[in-house]
Amino acid sequence: MEFHSLRTAYQWAKSMRQTDAKSHAAYAHDMIITMEQRALELYGKELRHVDPFTPTMMIAEAEWAELRMPYYNLWPGIISALTKLRLDIECDFFKLPMTPLLVRFPKSCDHPLKWSCDGKEWSIRYMMVSERMLLPDRAFDKRHNIPATEIPALSFWLDIGEEVEPGDPQFSRRLYKHLLKYPGWTIERSFEEIPAHESISIGVEYPRQIIEDCARIACTLCLMAADPELVVPDVLAKDKAKFADTNDPALVERAHNRGKVGWDVGHNVEIAPHLRSSSPAALYWTGVGRKVPRIRFRKGCIVHRKRLSEVPTGFLANELGLTQEGKHEA
Repeated sequence: MEFHSLRTAYQWAKSMRQTDAKSHAAYAHDMIITMEQRALELYGKELRHVDPFTPTMMIAEAEWAELRMPYYNLWPGIISALTKLRLDIECDFFKLPMTPLLVRFPKSCDHPLKWSCDGKEWSIRYMMVSERMLLPDRAFDKRHNIPATEIPALSFWLDIGEEVEPGDPQFSRRLYKHLLKYPGWTIERSFEEIPAHESISIGVEYPRQIIEDCARIACTLCLMAADPELVVPDVLAKDKAKFADTNDPALVERAHNRGKVGWDVGHNVEIAPHLRSSSPAALYWTGVGRKVPRIRFRKGCIVHRKRLSEVPTGFLANELGLTQEGKHEA
């Protein structure tokens, strides 16, 4: 199965020979300085008042490249399940296995995170998730009586392939959102405080439910990253069969050495046709003193019509002496 991926601004600039920067970090530094100057020249404002989102995305891309561009391939059979679990536990428990992390959605297979806008169907292609320290806006401070200090947050950028300039697929418009991890809050409480911004009215309108579903997926992945049955290393294509049989860590290392640092999430959920849908059973408290939350998955049961059509049939009818119409042969 193929998955959508992210082409960074630096990769595009290098391919078009529009930069001499030697790394993602150097390119991000140069571009942010340029954008700061343009914001002052054109609008007489600091960049954070004109476009606070592009610089943070460029920084996230640079940090992601430094980690060798890690990704999670989210297989379709698990997506719905990850959006339905209530997360009534404190925000402190939600830690990404690495930050930033790219969550990739399948290309060819249908998945539920889709909607229609202006007569066209859109679906989430990928999201970049990162842990950051953010300074809440003044309205937030006053509403919740919270001092103006930095608060940890899960930031995420959503991509649906919306072109910034029609006919130019090189750059797509991404929606930025974040969940504040304020001490004492649960993630369910943070969902209620997903901030709005005037830029949300530009371009394709994202339904609130889609934004919450993506945020819930990001949070749920934080709690299942250590599950070896659900989160499996994505090795080189030639090594997949061998790795499935042996789980040889040398095959994982070989993939990493080739620049492939990724994991498949929920691949084994779709092993064969079944009668009952799979879903996370619940949050379980594990470890010493049962203080560590983990998501345990109830395996088993997704019906695949295509696979069912491949199952040989007709043997029982032959044994009973029946025709295909169910009548006894003379």
